[in-house]
Amino acid sequence: MNMELYVHLDTTQGEMVARLLRDEVPAVVRHFLQLATGAPPWLHPGDGRMHSDPFYRDMPIVAAGDGIVQTGCWRGDGTGFIPPAEPYEDPPTRSHVRGAVSMARAGFRRYGAQFFICTMPMPHLDPLFTVFAILTEGHDVLDRLTTADRLIRTWVEEF
Repeated sequence: MNMELYVHLDTTQGEMVARLLRDEVPAVVRHFLQLATGAPPWLHPGDGRMHSDPFYRDMPIVAAGDGIVQTGCWRGDGTGFIPPAEPYEDPPTRSHVRGAVSMARAGFRRYGAQFFICTMPMPHLDPLFTVFAILTEGHDVLDRLTTADRLIRTWVEEF
């Protein structure tokens, strides 16, 4: 039996915790974990080098409002993405409810590094984006995040 994986998202407003859906969308979770932990190394398009440190550290919140909070842009303006090594599975049937964590798209079946968390139900996103985690703690933190805040670091826990 697989143990559950949880990602901790430490922000300037506090900590959020989300359960990763690795049995439902293993390729997306694998890509997210690679960027969250730095293992295996990932190619940074900004400097063209392979990195083995976590990508998700000291990241700006690039969007807050209209039902989502988004981060993961290395440029800090929402235009930077990390190209995936492989296309991912089609979006699952899981809905974009409050607390759904989903990968932003860089093209059809292509996800980079940016991800967003729904602050309210967003069912119109269901056919477009892949939900890969569900927030289990920190909904109050999610409600306080603005574009003045930052994602400080992430870490993963298994139990």
